[in-house]
Amino acid sequence: MPEEKLPAQSFFDENFGIRGRDLEKVLAAALGKKADYADLFFEYRRNEGIGLEEGLVKNCSQSTANGVGVRVLAETKTGYAYTDDITIENLELAARTAQYIAQNRESQTPVAVGRTIGQAHNLYPIKVPVNDVSLEKKWHCSTRSTNSRVILTGG
Repeated sequence: MPEEKLPAQSFFDENFGIRGRDLEKVLAAALGKKADYADLFFEYRRNEGIGLEEGLVKNCSQSTANGVGVRVLAETKTGYAYTDDITIENLELAARTAQYIAQNRESQTPVAVGRTIGQAHNLYPIKVPVNDVSLEKKWHCSTRSTNSRVILTGG
């Protein structure tokens, strides 16, 4: 059964809660002071794949990619910002960032957007560093997994 096609505005309204009046506020933030033009580029892409081998399903995959880019033109300068977390707050932040880049583009250095990322979570902490394990124990562990007759004797 084919999927029903929705107009883009309805799709983003239903899936992300983005309404026309919200987009007008985002564009107003992008145009801000002295901007000549601003636009929003919405992306939503879904990929599905099935791998067959000798007529049998070997693997399946599905992925989605979505986001919104905001471009602002001010005289000869262009500012661009992107968010893949589609919320009005993030769209407004991207709009202000693109507007800032277009207005204050003295250098080519990137501008930080959003919150700084903290330290990554250590989901699998290592209790004993690999450098602290004797070579004999490493050998035992690797051979034990392939041959149950191997045993560690001594220290």
